[in-house]
Amino acid sequence: MLQFDSAGNLLGVEQHPFVDHIPNYQSLYIEDALQAEWDAIVEWLETLGFSEETIAVKRFRVDGVDIRLELNDLPEYLREILDRGEEMNKGDREYLNYWHENQFHELYCGNGYDLNREGEVVSS
Repeated sequence: MLQFDSAGNLLGVEQHPFVDHIPNYQSLYIEDALQAEWDAIVEWLETLGFSEETIAVKRFRVDGVDIRLELNDLPEYLREILDRGEEMNKGDREYLNYWHENQFHELYCGNGYDLNREGEVVSS
């Protein structure tokens, strides 16, 4: 679980082995296993007093977890071009402008997901 303050800053990360607390997890069909995981997560969030709300978060990167977790202002390949100081071709410049005009972000969580300003996945 990623924890953010009201200003959108990443405060911390907690990992919980939910599957360890699900009886017969290994013998469940995939749909049942996923539902059991979700139910365990919801139950845990309820104990924390979690309430679902839309928040705006700032750019972040989490190290030391099993998968790469980060939120960026640009897709990785555009960041790499800019970091190297390379000349952008016309297509990359147009895509960079399109990205900024639409206020997209890239969420990387095992795979890259392009998010619109409402946080909805628009591309992966």
